[in-house]
Amino acid sequence: MFRLALETYIKNPRDPSVVFNDDNVVIIKDKFPKSLRHYLVIPKSNKFTKQHPIDAFEDDEFYLLVKGYVEKAKQLLIEDLKKDGFKDLDGYVQAGVHSIPSMNNIHVHVMTKDFASKCMKHKKHYNSFTSRFFVNFVDLNPLGRDINKVKHSTKEDEEDEEDEEEDSSYSSDDSGNFKSQLIERDPKILENILKSSLICCHCGQGFGSSFVKLKDHLRLEFKEKFGRPPIH
Repeated sequence: MFRLALETYIKNPRDPSVVFNDDNVVIIKDKFPKSLRHYLVIPKSNKFTKQHPIDAFEDDEFYLLVKGYVEKAKQLLIEDLKKDGFKDLDGYVQAGVHSIPSMNNIHVHVMTKDFASKCMKHKKHYNSFTSRFFVNFVDLNPLGRDINKVKHSTKEDEEDEEDEEEDSSYSSDDSGNFKSQLIERDPKILENILKSSLICCHCGQGFGSSFVKLKDHLRLEFKEKFGRPPIH
């Protein structure tokens, strides 16, 4: 079953996709990367492995443990990119979890923000990594998390779903990093966010429902930053 696929890497860390392994986590290259580089940090803890990530990372010891490995994954990813001649990577890597995970085992995505991969095939793929559906790892920190930012929607919120469609993307600060946003837990609103209009996460240009135009634009954004088209 697809939802159980990550258990394979926990049980068999000698898989070719594995880039790091120890007693606590295994770090792998995503089998269907949505960016130029896309890693998964998969904790091995029996206690937390089947929990929802937003709930699991309320445990401060677990969060701090995994945080160290998320930073390691970022370092491994950046070192790998530098081998291929890529530079100026500050702020170009994001880490976080999906509000509705597609896999049973808890995992943290660590990935570049080009989103130009051939495996990025449709609107929901893109919006799942560039909207509030994607929760930045730093926002999960229980030592700094504001409980008021974890939103359990009410009837009044459901009436505002149309507004969610128009305002689903993260805004960026001057460094290109996504600003912290409200953590949404309501499945109906999250599904609505996935269906929302396509917006370039780099410049904010809108593309409505035209995924083809967005993909062409992302390739141009990539070429402008790195001087060459993305190769996957």
